Amino acid sequence: MGIIFEYPVYKKDITPLGFEIVSLGNKVKLTNGLYKVNLDTIIKAKEQILEILFDIHKAIESVQKNFELGRKYFSYDMLEKKLRYQIK
Repeated sequence: MGIIFEYPVYKKDITPLGFEIVSLGNKVKLTNGLYKVNLDTIIKAKEQILEILFDIHKAIESVQKNFELGRKYFSYDMLEKKLRYQIK
């Protein structure tokens, strides 16, 4: 399980893969040289994090799902297959 700010490339390329995340949204405000996320978004993320922390079964399922998706889409084996396909 990850806490993610949904930057444009994440939204386009990774969101469709189905990873389970806690989102910090995709909008920020620049204030005094710092980027700030909306307070309501932070509160929602905090509630999701607490739910995961106190539900071990949900945490395990989310981590396992994300691990399997990572293996499927981002493993060295997948990289090798993609590179071999491009070379042919």
